[in-house]
Amino acid sequence: MVSLGAGYCDFNRRKDTAADFRLEYRHGEKLWLFKPWAGLELTADGAVYGLAGLLVDVYFGRRLVVTPSFGAGLYHNGNGKDLGNQVEFRSQVELAWRFNDQSRLSIAISHISNAGIANRNPGAELLNVYYSIPFQGRVLNIALAVFAKIFSGAAVHDMCRKIHWQSLPPAP
Repeated sequence: MVSLGAGYCDFNRRKDTAADFRLEYRHGEKLWLFKPWAGLELTADGAVYGLAGLLVDVYFGRRLVVTPSFGAGLYHNGNGKDLGNQVEFRSQVELAWRFNDQSRLSIAISHISNAGIANRNPGAELLNVYYSIPFQGRVLNIALAVFAKIFSGAAVHDMCRKIHWQSLPPAP
């Protein structure tokens, strides 16, 4: 499943706030109860966070899905909030409505912090809305092209091309 998200960083403190954008791949196969996921998170003030982790989908009927998740990764603050360390952890709970085509629309609350492994640990709370699309063929390429267009920066676009998706059109 490919998930595109947009939201608000530090929504509860109203200090060091920024728009937050996410692209995540959520694997469909379970490892016991857990599914692996990986993602890239960017803020409007230049912070970049690449991370991976585990999630659990808990279904309440056919439509309602609650997804707690945990991940760890590397963070660069750019001109954004200094979280105290390059290694950061994200815990999140997400509430989704699942449509007939298996796509989902959800709202998520996250906490990012270094869990006290550094002297400084201000943390950040984020509120995001996701649209998740079941992975089928070229869906990932399309999602990455949209993500690159949103940021239209050559750096994001070039990074996406170098990783795997050579089918992306050249950056404008």
